[in-house]
Parts: sequence; C-alpha cells; structure tokens
Amino acid sequence: LCDGQGITLTAELTDIGCTASIDLPAPGTDDVIQNTYSYNESGTTTLTVNVENGCGTASASVEIESQYEPDPSLEDAILCDGGTVVLDPIDNLSDDLEFFWTLDGNQVGDDSPTYEAVETGEICVLVMNDCHPAGVESCADLTIIEAMENPFDEQVVDCNGTGTGVVYSYFPEGYTVVWPDGSVGLNWDVMDEGPYDGQDICITVTDSEECNTEEFCTNLWIGVPPSIVPEPFQEGEEW
Repeated sequence: LCDGQGITLTAELTDIGCTASIDLPAPGTDDVIQNTYSYNESGTTTLTVNVENGCGTASASVEIESQYEPDPSLEDAILCDGGTVVLDPIDNLSDDLEFFWTLDGNQVGDDSPTYEAVETGEICVLVMNDCHPAGVESCADLTIIEAMENPFDEQVVDCNGTGTGVVYSYFPEGYTVVWPDGSVGLNWDVMDEGPYDGQDICITVTDSEECNTEEFCTNLWIGVPPSIVPEPFQEGEEW
C-alpha cells in the first residue's frame, strides 16, 4: 500500500448452517465477510481472520506492507580533527527503506541507514522504497576543525604614544582567546608603558567546537616614536 491507500480484506468461507462467528482484525467490524484497512505510517502488519461454529474453528492470515514517501534529513556538522560523526537521516526507520550515500558526488559506505563520517565535504543520502523508487535526497556540509597554528611572529611590535595599543590574535569568530591579564576576546588592548612592555606574553585559545585548547607565546615590544630637535649650524662647522 502506498501513501495511505486502503485495502479491502474479504473472508471467503463456507458455513452451511450460517452459524459461524467471524472475528476480523481491529479496527474492523466482526461478523461480516469484509473490511477495509489503511495505515498512516510505513510498516508491515499481519491481518488474521478467525472463524468459529459449533463444529470447529478456522483461520487465515495475510501480510500487508504500507509505505510512505521517505523524509530524510541531514544537518551540517563540524568535526574535531581526527573525530567522527554518525549521520542518521531517518527518525522512524522501517524495513522498506533503501539508502545510497555519496560524498562530493562519489558513493561511500554501503546501504546502511546510518553513516560514520570522518572527512570534510558534501554528504548526501538518497532514500528509496518500492512506492518511491526515485527516492528523496538530503545533503549536508561536513567541516573539520583543523589544528591551530601560532598566529604570532617571534615579536609583536606596537608603538608608544597613543595611550593604548592593540594586539590581534587573527583567529575567527567563535574562538575563545584568553589574554595575559585574563581578558577574553579576539583582540587585546594593552596600555603603553604597562607591565607587559618588553615581556613574553602567552594566550590560551579554544576553538569554536571546543575540540582543542592551546597556548601560544610571543614577545611584546612597545616602541617609542622617533624625535628630532633641529639646531642651526654654519657652513664649515663640525657636528
């Protein structure tokens, strides 16, 4: 049965005395020779009719399979470097479904209802059944958090005279950067002639998915702008 189609179950029986009781499966009506059945979800059901009179009993069964259009759903996922994520596109799994997985257009895995992803790319799943052989597709993007690199040179240079200097971490939004004074942010405002001038400083960085936390260090030097005081001199005089 496809997408809510109904089926009429007819019990063909011989009851010469017309005294038999007919027990039809719920939600059907008893003591009639036929009922119509339909289902609002995918699955397999066995319908059994039991007939009884004063001389004995008889029964017969039929198996009914109901199928609906698959409704797969994949969501974008971010993996830690070296990690995996299990993709499960169907909430209510039924035996009638077939699965076809691709990564960047190339088939991966087998016809399993789940897929364990370990690399980046566009992952897609096509879910089919007998009623919907063309299937329904759902796709998602997989991203891996790469290992962090030191954003600093051996020395970070800023200039005195403006009151406040800015040190940039160069990490993207979503990363957590903790600076030497305990402040948190992607960039750091540092005072001229403060306690960090000429010192080695370290930052602690946690990526957006909390996969890794690492420390990076550099030397902070706050320079002084050049100055000049011109003095007149006559030609022929020595400096």
